[in-house]
Amino acid sequence: MRHFLSWAVLTALVCAGGLLQAQDRGKEKKADPVEKTDNKVDRSIAGRVVQVEARDEHHGTLQVKTGDSGPETPAPGSNPGAGKEGARKAPEKPYHYTFRVDDRTRIVDAHGKDLSQGLKSEHLRKAEVRVVFVDQSKGDRPDHHWARTVQLIQPGKPDARK
Repeated sequence: MRHFLSWAVLTALVCAGGLLQAQDRGKEKKADPVEKTDNKVDRSIAGRVVQVEARDEHHGTLQVKTGDSGPETPAPGSNPGAGKEGARKAPEKPYHYTFRVDDRTRIVDAHGKDLSQGLKSEHLRKAEVRVVFVDQSKGDRPDHHWARTVQLIQPGKPDARK
């Protein structure tokens, strides 16, 4: 009788466990949480300056192109057509950001020192920069990217006017 009772309890537990697993499989999995950006927090990007529209040294707009890394080159000595190691990745699609610059924006060189002519500096054109910015929207107007800091990573050439 004792063995029969033990088998009955064990069978009931196994069946109950199987039913719980079947119910869990039937439920839909929750979607991964979507990354949300807080527009009150500083964000930063790095890219190349495409265009500078300067009203004066501290006011204007700055257009930066990101994701322009070009096609990835294969490792030296590898066959570009053979396997995963030599395969090339598709280049990232470039994205243009337009930043508004005002008198609160710091424009600095690679060492953190203020750039002498601000937005009108020739070193800013075609330069590689890091921009710390915040998004702001006011009422029904679209979001704007307000630059807080523009830091030169690699200065552009002074004769690069195009």
